[in-house]
Amino acid sequence: MSQIEARLCCGTYQWKIKQFRRRRQDAITGAMVALFSPAIYTSLDGYTFRIRMHLNGVNRGMGTHVAIFVHMMQGECDNRLAWPFTGVITLSILDQSAAKDPKDVTQVVVASPKLSAFRKPAAICSQIGCGFELFAPIDQICAEPFIQNNTMLVKIQISPLP
Repeated sequence: MSQIEARLCCGTYQWKIKQFRRRRQDAITGAMVALFSPAIYTSLDGYTFRIRMHLNGVNRGMGTHVAIFVHMMQGECDNRLAWPFTGVITLSILDQSAAKDPKDVTQVVVASPKLSAFRKPAAICSQIGCGFELFAPIDQICAEPFIQNNTMLVKIQISPLP
């Protein structure tokens, strides 16, 4: 079902990271370095993306910051799309409280033709991603209101330029 949701999401997708505490512990011990979202589509026949998330950080953010990157994936309609992908990608870790003014943690990637991460992928998932080593401090997002029922919500909004 999640694959169908991702296909029909039209560029806006909410990724549920369940069993967050276990996955965070696996990241600390090195048992699982990164998590990968399902494929996310900008439209039924559009560009295909995937989120890569490091719950214990990577490189200069190791142990201090959550890292999030987006990767292009091969799609069924790639030969009919304009390459490289250009647009705006908004990544958020969602505040799950019932507050009137939620305090989501959000960063924006502007996909420009100069970035090799947004070229037509030669493999199923491009090795080159674009995102943030220092997306958010671990101590901020590993507690309420970002973790509810042992689940974190990560939202992506992809807006291709016309």
